[in-house]
Amino acid sequence: LEGSSIESALLGGYNLHTYGSGDKIDLLIVGTGSETSLAVDTAKLLASEHALNVKVVSMPCLELFNAQSDEYRHSVLTPGVPSISVEALTTFGWHKYVHRPIGIDSFGASGPVDKLYKHFGLVPDVVAGKALKLIDYYKNRPVPTLDLEF
Repeated sequence: LEGSSIESALLGGYNLHTYGSGDKIDLLIVGTGSETSLAVDTAKLLASEHALNVKVVSMPCLELFNAQSDEYRHSVLTPGVPSISVEALTTFGWHKYVHRPIGIDSFGASGPVDKLYKHFGLVPDVVAGKALKLIDYYKNRPVPTLDLEF
């Protein structure tokens, strides 16, 4: 993906790109592996159809990310910004990093990947809908800063 590099991946997680215009980030989307493309497509949709500024973070390795300094981790997972993650495997463990993890928490489904992603809501319009609900939830509430101490 544009904005990715081996050097950035070796940090475990990094700012890939911000979609939209303006200074304030409205939402942060974390993608892992192939779900990073879904994060990018969702960010583009939210920027174009809802005029939001959406920062996409690629998080290929939590262990490497956890080993980075507190300052670096907070520069990637911006405090005070509603955040979601998209990972097909599971949402387990993601509450440490984001406010709303999105993924598959069941077992046993099989079929073509595009049909499974649609069935489980791992498509841009469904992820965007969940993101908009999160943004709306924090409209009149303070966005909690997640504890990234490891």
